[in-house]
Amino acid sequence: MICDTAMFAVLAPLLPDYVDELGLTTSEAAVMTAMFSFGVIAGALPGGYVASRVGGKRTVLVAAMILAGACVCFALARSLILLDAARLLQGIAGGALWTGALTWLAAAAPPDGRATALGWLIGVATLGSLVGPPLGALGAATSVEVVFLGVALLVAALCLAMQRLPEPGGSPAGGSPARLLQRASLPRTARAIWTMLLPMCGFGVVLALGPLRLDAFGAGAAAIAAVYLIAGGAEMLTPPLAGRAVDRTGIAPLLRVARVAGALSFVLLAAAREPLLIGTLLVVAVAVASSFSVPAGVRLEEAAERAGVGTGHGFALLSLSFAGGQLLGAALTALLASDETDGLPFLVVAAGFVITLALSSATALRPVPGR
Repeated sequence: MICDTAMFAVLAPLLPDYVDELGLTTSEAAVMTAMFSFGVIAGALPGGYVASRVGGKRTVLVAAMILAGACVCFALARSLILLDAARLLQGIAGGALWTGALTWLAAAAPPDGRATALGWLIGVATLGSLVGPPLGALGAATSVEVVFLGVALLVAALCLAMQRLPEPGGSPAGGSPARLLQRASLPRTARAIWTMLLPMCGFGVVLALGPLRLDAFGAGAAAIAAVYLIAGGAEMLTPPLAGRAVDRTGIAPLLRVARVAGALSFVLLAAAREPLLIGTLLVVAVAVASSFSVPAGVRLEEAAERAGVGTGHGFALLSLSFAGGQLLGAALTALLASDETDGLPFLVVAAGFVITLALSSATALRPVPGR
């Protein structure tokens, strides 16, 4: 999982070299950057189908070997088409890998500690977002081929080691994502998807607009790098804490606190003008966004179990919401942000948190027939 998230983040330091070497336009560079997320969207549902049929462990092994092959392809590619294809394949492997790993862990973890276990897996996996940029910088300074081939060998070695790990008991369930949507409570499943989609949209806005806001108000490159390094640490530490909170107090209290914190942080980001304040709020916004992954995952897993289609489909929807939200945030920034309206995307996300909080509170207060 760490190798996968590292491959997601590795491109940033390498992108300027590819732009110079291949003469890429800004649009072509943006497409290369987005290919990984498109691949995650393409790989999530097939990964959920396979995980629900043959189990999480086998899905992880297959996806990891695809990831290793994609790393080899990227190392040897010398054209834009091949580089884009390799990034797409990395993303497909990543979508299936996340789905399989979450399914595997959910089956192995004790019921009263499942959310905590999922939080630790998600949190530790994001360590790759801190490892990826230094790996990319190392590749730019030395050899891209050596770095990516080294990662491919590491992933292959991990696959050999994972074969010895036990497969959790129980028979995998069949079904399909369509059956999940048909048999589960559609409003509840949609709310669970929205629980992940909205904060990831905010995360996409932070990634796209945050560095530009810091630069516009006087922060240098080192300061921007420091802000996102600290934000990466917050992203890693928050899911385990969120998982523990879910196991102890349930999902609803955590979501209320996180939505209030999300609304406040994004409103303040739209108004902030001091680099130190902007950087602090960006870290808070990333931490808040990452806290939603565990409650969303638990709810989607429960929806899949109720529908009798296997938890893999629920985690596939989680991966889709994760990647789709980030792409939505990037699109929102591109559509709304300008020199005069650079705070507008933050306000739109904040409004989403406020509306969601109001609707969820109204639903909770609605009387239940027969009581």
